[in-house]
Amino acid sequence: MAYVYILRTCNGDGKAYVGFTFDVVQRLATHNAGKGAIATCGAQWECEAVFGAVGAKSRALRFESLLQFHITKTPAEIRQTALRTIQENDEFRDFELQERLEG
Repeated sequence: MAYVYILRTCNGDGKAYVGFTFDVVQRLATHNAGKGAIATCGAQWECEAVFGAVGAKSRALRFESLLQFHITKTPAEIRQTALRTIQENDEFRDFELQERLEG
């Protein structure tokens, strides 16, 4: 399964990060170890939302890219944008909000 995830900083400063992965738990651990993307270094992160779809790598990358246009918004606002995008765009209709992380 391909995942697009929205992270928020644990310190409550309102920063957000949007990424793509096949393993959300491992990727979050990588970010929190300071070994992820440059934008996430130096902070601890938690998931605001995770969206997944089976066999959807290329679409997940497009979905991630679309959400990154909204990175100046709060994590909760990006989550709402993602939900709206899924409802309004047939290409992403099979993406589902994941209730909990596995792992």
